[in-house]
Order: sequence, then C-alpha cells, then structure tokens
Amino acid sequence: MTSRKILSLIIAFSIININLLPVFSWGFLNKDKQVLNAQVSEYKFDYINLAWWESFDDKILKGYIVKAVEQNQDLKIATLKVEEYNQLVKLQFAKELPSASISPGIGSLKMAGADGSGIFNFPLVVNYEADVFLKNRDKTKSAKKQFEASKFDEKAAYIAIASAVASTYLNLVKVDKLIVIQNDIISYKEQIYNLMMTRNQQGITSTADTVKANKELILAQTDLIELEKSKNILSNKLAVLIGESPMNAADLKRIAYDDLKFKQEIPQKIPSEIIIKRPDVLRAEKQLEKAGIDVKIARKEFLPVFNILGLMVFSSSSLSGAF
Repeated sequence: MTSRKILSLIIAFSIININLLPVFSWGFLNKDKQVLNAQVSEYKFDYINLAWWESFDDKILKGYIVKAVEQNQDLKIATLKVEEYNQLVKLQFAKELPSASISPGIGSLKMAGADGSGIFNFPLVVNYEADVFLKNRDKTKSAKKQFEASKFDEKAAYIAIASAVASTYLNLVKVDKLIVIQNDIISYKEQIYNLMMTRNQQGITSTADTVKANKELILAQTDLIELEKSKNILSNKLAVLIGESPMNAADLKRIAYDDLKFKQEIPQKIPSEIIIKRPDVLRAEKQLEKAGIDVKIARKEFLPVFNILGLMVFSSSSLSGAF
C-alpha cells in the first residue's frame, strides 16, 4: 500500500515543475513584518499631523478624521499599493539568489526480447545568474526606489483625505448657520410681504411694490432650497470620506458654528523651504533617482549574462533504488 501511495505521488509530481526559492532569504525579507504591523496606526496619524487638527477644539471633527484614516477606501488602496511594491522588492531580491527546480517523472523502457520496466527520474536543477555587472542589484535598487515613491504617494493621500474631511465638515457647519440665517430672512420677508399686501388693499402701496416684495420672498425661498441641496451634498461627501454609507449622512453630528474656535494663530508667512517636505516633491525625487538607475540597467542589458548551472539526476528502474 505504501508503494502505491509513493507511486501516485510521483505521478502527480511528474506534471509539476517545482521552483524552489531560497528559503533562507524569507526570514531576512520578513524580519520586520511584525514591527511594521504594530506601527501601522502610528505612522498613519503621523502623516496627517493629528495634533494640528486638535487646534479647532472640536472632538467631532477629530473623530471624523480618525475614522477616515481607519475606514476610508481610497486610503486602504494607497496602503495596499505600498505593500504591493514592497512585495515586488522582495521578489526582485529573490532573483539575485540561486534558484532550484525539481521535476519528478516516471516512464517505461522496453528492450527487444525483454519485459518492459519502469524508469523513475528525479532531476534537480540549480541555477544562478552570476551578477558580474550588478544588473540584478540595480534592478533591486530600482524596485526599492519605486517602493519609497509609493510611500510618499500614500502620505499625500492621507493628507489630502484628512484635509477633505476637515474642509467638508467645516463647510457643512457653515451651511447649517447659513440655513438658520436664511430662515430668518424668509420670515422677515414674509412679514414685509404681508404688510405690503395689507397696505396695497388699503391703497397705500402700489401693486408694483407688492409684486416686488413677493418676488424677493420667492428668491429667498429659492436660496434656502439651494442651501438645503448643498447641505445634502456635503453630508453625503463627508459620509463617503469617513467610510460611512451615504444613507447615514443625515445622522452625522457636527458642532454649532458659534461654538467653533481655533486655538492657534495663523502664521503670517510660510518659509519657501517647506516645499521640499511636500510628499509629491519627495516622490518626484525618488522617481528621478529610479529613472537614473533604470538607464544603467538598460545599458547593462547589452552585456553578456553568465549563468552557473548545476544538475543532479537520480534515475532507477526500481522505486526503492531511485536515490
């Protein structure tokens, strides 16, 4: 029974070419994975400078920004992009190391005047491209530059989303106040129109003035409708930004406009040197460095390639003596 199981396993492997990556590189490439996962939340909040948003003294605003960092779908995509390029760096690094493949097979051999016999083959191939001109090393460097650029893309995305949440929230607070003011305006214009109607009936005010008062009332009511539309749009936008369903947009809380404060002083000027800290500028620098490395790689593609090949084959007519 054991021989049958082994034979079935060999037949299954006979149609598979197993490529063995260097196992010893796995720990080297993933040694900091647990540390990275533990620091994920921390570095994300460093991106958006959460302490600055606390200057508005609004716990609701801070809560929405934190929620966006944790649940926004675009930010999740940006983080996954970084992980994708990180894995590509590992893949490219693995190509610098030797690779091994094994292709088990089974066949039959029949000689004239003799019974046929099975042939069991276990070829093991080890291949290594000697990186004489450091082409593969440069490819790994290029992949690392792309990975570093993707991290700046991620940072830019977090800053943009945090700013969008804050601006949408503050605009929503402002629209709430404008709606209150507009309702008061409509109330006053209704009183004016009613007075004009009464005066017109008594012949004190002309019909033209009464029509004009009615027109101003209708325009004020139209402005209120537009403000209500803006409120709905901003509420839905805020819900999407923080990872909520737009169906819950009406339930989003916010501070009153009169209670809104800003603790810090707005700077009178901003030094021009701060531009070098912008993530889009830093990303452009990394892309430029990557382009320089890619030019070197393109030139080295014209150079010879030196492959070191090792082959070991176990072959036997009996399974017990295959090795």
